[in-house]
Amino acid sequence: MGVPTYGRGVVLITAFVVGGLTSSFSFARAHPTTQVPSAVPLETRVKAYWERRLSKDMSGMYEFYSTEYRAKVSRDEFLRQIRLIRFDLSDVKVGKVEVNGDRALVTVTFRMQLPTVSPDKLASQSDETWVKEADGVWRKLDEPLVVPFPPPGPHASSGAGSTGKAE
Repeated sequence: MGVPTYGRGVVLITAFVVGGLTSSFSFARAHPTTQVPSAVPLETRVKAYWERRLSKDMSGMYEFYSTEYRAKVSRDEFLRQIRLIRFDLSDVKVGKVEVNGDRALVTVTFRMQLPTVSPDKLASQSDETWVKEADGVWRKLDEPLVVPFPPPGPHASSGAGSTGKAE
């Protein structure tokens, strides 16, 4: 006798549905869902940026900068800024985070080796502005120029009036 006609259709549909579910399940296990960048919290983004900075991954660091910054500074120009990776850093910690709408001021503390200044690692910090862009992703606003010596001027000889940062 054979399988009735309606039975074959049910068997084929069942096989298709079960096979499709099995394939979908296998695909989901092989390709786990990744967190979209817009859902990544600010502190996580800051830590990821500094991990790249510690490993001196300039190309990876560039991707963390704001659209505004990347419009002004090309990837090639950025890769030539060796001042960002000149010194070995350690003990990086995200400190104070002050969020005000789509802007945040983040303080990052670290220790750095400056062999010409001291044989010991020196404590330092970076105050950074991060912005949440239209796509919902937090990005580092810019990379301000920090000068190690007072700028030339009337008070240069006394050292008064300089914070060490370019204005």
